[in-house]
Amino acid sequence: MRSRGIEPPRAKPTATSTLRVYHFRHDRMDFSEGSTPDMALGSPRSKIEAGPGCISKPSLEVQGEAEGTRPPSPNPIQPTRPLPLRSIVESRPIPAPTPVEVEWLISRDPVPYEEALEAMEARVEAILEDRAAEAIWLLEHPALYTAGTSASPGELLQPSRFPVFKSGRGGRFTYHGPSQRVAYVMLDLRHRRRDVKVFVHMLEEWLIAALARLGVASKRREGQIGVFVGDAKIASIGIRMRRWVSFHGVSLNVDPDLDHFSGIVPCGLSGVAVTSLAALGAETGMERVDAALRAAFVSTYGYAAAISANSVQSP
Repeated sequence: MRSRGIEPPRAKPTATSTLRVYHFRHDRMDFSEGSTPDMALGSPRSKIEAGPGCISKPSLEVQGEAEGTRPPSPNPIQPTRPLPLRSIVESRPIPAPTPVEVEWLISRDPVPYEEALEAMEARVEAILEDRAAEAIWLLEHPALYTAGTSASPGELLQPSRFPVFKSGRGGRFTYHGPSQRVAYVMLDLRHRRRDVKVFVHMLEEWLIAALARLGVASKRREGQIGVFVGDAKIASIGIRMRRWVSFHGVSLNVDPDLDHFSGIVPCGLSGVAVTSLAALGAETGMERVDAALRAAFVSTYGYAAAISANSVQSP
């Protein structure tokens, strides 16, 4: 089953089951002293209510993780030609017992962050124009830091440790890297409840349910966004809405190098520890984690009763 309107690029094949198309840009962030970069990418930002944790609470266009706003930079990132989502992801066959609405895509190789942003932008526009189905994209990134619209230069403790990118969501700094499962959630809330707080609550429920399937008891923390095991954070949430279609999403620490978080103040939460499935002695096989995420999504979001079965071959 192919996504409507998502055409693969005409390129020479690399393999029968894996496709990698990397187009690198170099608009990483400058956090030199005195700089006040604009953290927004894409549509104009809305007003954001200050609040702790990893998500903003704007009036309409949501830009995850936030506490406060920043003035616009005179030189914001200019959008480039979007890459089709299918050009950089591989979708594995997944059994689907009934007709479906949500397409699940899985990338085996780490996806460069800028390519992921472009692909999400393109998919969201296609969803808004009814040219593509809703999608959940499971992937990993190379080691990097991302900054939201409220990221403070002082929270980037080791600026030269990894590349730093503007994320397009609201909020503060976070880390992505190998053995961390990122799930980008492109869902259309126009035909469902248009409530950002409820949507974030459901994302937390999804992660808690998935962790339970992996034998880990987790919870929310009062006044914070994300999922915790004891006092340590194991999963983060950062979303943005464009005309009620979501993008960005969640990240779950499977077996990343937890020391990599020491280069930032994660989500602006100073003194909060981070943990992972590996640190807890739980299941760390990525296919097992993906299966738990898929099953928990179906049980949490009753409207998505099945999952698409798709395969992508090199053109």
